[in-house]
Amino acid sequence: MAQHDYLIDNQSGAGFRADLNAVLQAIQSNNSGSAEPSPHTEYQWWVNETNGLLTIRNSADSAWTTVGNPNDAFLGLAPFAYYRLNAAFAGTNVNTAQSLFGVGISLEANTVYEFEMLFALSKSAGTASHTIGLGFAGTAGITNIAYQLNGLHTTASFPSATAPDVFNFVQTASNTAQTLSLAFAAVNFRAKVEGTVSTNATAGTLIPQYTLSAAPGGAYSTQLGSFVKLRKIGASGANINVGGWA
Repeated sequence: MAQHDYLIDNQSGAGFRADLNAVLQAIQSNNSGSAEPSPHTEYQWWVNETNGLLTIRNSADSAWTTVGNPNDAFLGLAPFAYYRLNAAFAGTNVNTAQSLFGVGISLEANTVYEFEMLFALSKSAGTASHTIGLGFAGTAGITNIAYQLNGLHTTASFPSATAPDVFNFVQTASNTAQTLSLAFAAVNFRAKVEGTVSTNATAGTLIPQYTLSAAPGGAYSTQLGSFVKLRKIGASGANINVGGWA
């Protein structure tokens, strides 16, 4: 915490040095403090220690504009959190939920996020009839979620030209079947998912996962190049308005 009025008074050498050091400390700390710097001027930085946010004074010197959180990577302004598989991620031959990518991500409380996934699941053994479902687990409290899944399954290897056979709009984080019953040794399922999720007062993790309705006799693998990305949009509890919709 360091703030200064940015006026160097006429004074003795020791006092001048202390005053100058105080100015430099204010500059170095971006005028951090629990109260706004006084006086202030246009385009002045201030780290508000009450809410932990980095702000800047507007051009009219009439208000502070929030820039981001200095405790978050990229001030919390990174366009998205991104995870991509550089090698296939092996699943297991079970009928319980399992991670789609092997990772999850931490979500803040009372926040709305936009997410996108593109993934492919493949197996080459086991003919027990089963469906493939998509869901989301983790410790974050979810107020609501909605996503669209567009995908297809085929016994042919990638790539294959087949009309999409899945087009679902889902409003639950629980496992939701996305395919018809599959009873083939070779199955290749690929899907694109786009949606939003809103958290409540409980921050925590979000983990994309899939569930097979029965153990098929051979495990699926999430294929190389599959990815998931997530972007923070705004505070939850109301319609999100970015850009001044009216």
